[in-house]
Amino acid sequence: MILIDCRETKATDKIYKYISGIVGEQNCRKEQLKIGDIVSEGKNICIERKSINDFYSSITNQRIFEQAKQMCENYDNNYVLISGAFKQLLTDPNIFYAKSSVFLGAIASLCEKYKIIVITVENDKQLCYLACKLIEKSGELVDYNPCRQLATTESCRISALTAVRGISVKKATALYNKFGSISAICAADVESLCVVNGIGAKLADDIKEVF
Repeated sequence: MILIDCRETKATDKIYKYISGIVGEQNCRKEQLKIGDIVSEGKNICIERKSINDFYSSITNQRIFEQAKQMCENYDNNYVLISGAFKQLLTDPNIFYAKSSVFLGAIASLCEKYKIIVITVENDKQLCYLACKLIEKSGELVDYNPCRQLATTESCRISALTAVRGISVKKATALYNKFGSISAICAADVESLCVVNGIGAKLADDIKEVF
């Protein structure tokens, strides 16, 4: 059973519509949750939904870190799913033209300190589909995992790198393997980044702009 927080009426109705359309109304229900926006009863999964605007606000008032602490204290598998494109940072006056580094720093903290997986998607419809798939596939036996040699913390760092548009898991892994840390990637110049397979001049410029 998938539980959907009912405290935010407008958002609740939209999330419920999308999720019930995927899993069926008999497999989800609205409920007032103490923590998170989407929870799986049987798989110990908690998902916090944030729009880009919400995520920015929760960083400025530090609420996201209190939420992260509560999630970790109550659930074993935790996700923050962010709905919206990072280009919104440059166009939405409600975000006060915040630098991408503010968002990426918060993502890094969630990954490193709280071991929460952070994933960005373009809209709420994608977010709901991803949430359902994360719940569905939780607990599946892994027969092949190309990242099986990576430690959990390294996987989280690679996930943070994929926040840059155009950086797939494969490219993020190649970058991390080449430079060894996010700080080294941030310090690298465009020419050095282009040495990595799949990283062209434009993508290298985007990486430098974001970080």
